[in-house]
Amino acid sequence: MLRKQKTIILFTLSFILMIGSLAMISANSEKDENIELKTEILLQHTRNDIMTSFYLDKTLSAREISANYKEIEFDEIEDYGWEIATEFDALNQGPIGSTIPIFLIKEDNSELVVLYKEADGTNVKQSSKKINGKWERAKLEVKGEAILDINTIEIE
Repeated sequence: MLRKQKTIILFTLSFILMIGSLAMISANSEKDENIELKTEILLQHTRNDIMTSFYLDKTLSAREISANYKEIEFDEIEDYGWEIATEFDALNQGPIGSTIPIFLIKEDNSELVVLYKEADGTNVKQSSKKINGKWERAKLEVKGEAILDINTIEIE
């Protein structure tokens, strides 16, 4: 009789632990999905603010900013050759706490643009234009909206 009670108690405890573990796994999975969604919302909000600040058309697809510029990913920069990669590197000097930069290149490769938001909400546009064979750099800063706090983003 005592052995049967021990077996029942052991089985019950094992079952409770298994259910608890599954609940924790499910909760962590849901949290991960929420973090991804919140990150997407944060990045889209930031991107829209930057594009609006510099009068860029945010309604166009991410890869096609305008008829003359296209967006490229960081790992695509080297495909444009050493000169372009070096110039993008000189422009891509966002301070710690700034957002991931947006890289734009004019179709004829004569102008490069790096856009990002600094930690204090300042939107920055760094550009470099090739004039008479030389790169001329410019920097424009516009006060934008604050970077959203990921913990305050509500998922519906």
